[in-house]
Amino acid sequence: LVFATWQSVATSLVWVPVDLACGAVAGHALCVAKITGIEELDDGEQKYYAWVIAPFEKGGSYWIEPLKVKGQLKLFNVDDCLIKPAPFTNPFSKAGEQWYQEKIAPLIY
Repeated sequence: LVFATWQSVATSLVWVPVDLACGAVAGHALCVAKITGIEELDDGEQKYYAWVIAPFEKGGSYWIEPLKVKGQLKLFNVDDCLIKPAPFTNPFSKAGEQWYQEKIAPLIY
C-alpha cells in the first residue's frame, strides 16, 4: 500500500526515486505497479487514503529495466511498449543480484 492524504484515480504508475540523498538512482524509472483501488483509512486522528497495488503476475516482478525519464517527479504513465520486465522473479536470487550489479549499480551516484 502507498499512503496519501488525497484521493486520486489511476490505473497504472511508474515510480521514480526522488533525488534527495546520495545512493539514489535519479532520472530513471525502476519499477511499475498497477493501482487497483483506493482504501479510505482512519487512524483515529486523521483520515487518509491507501492505494491498493495489484500483485504481480505469476513468474514476474515489479522491477523493470531502467527507463530513462526526465522531469517526472511524480506518478505518471508510460507507454507499455517502453517497459521491459526485469529477467528475474526474486531480487535476492543470483540472477537478481547480477542484474542489479549490471543495470542499477552503475546508475547510483
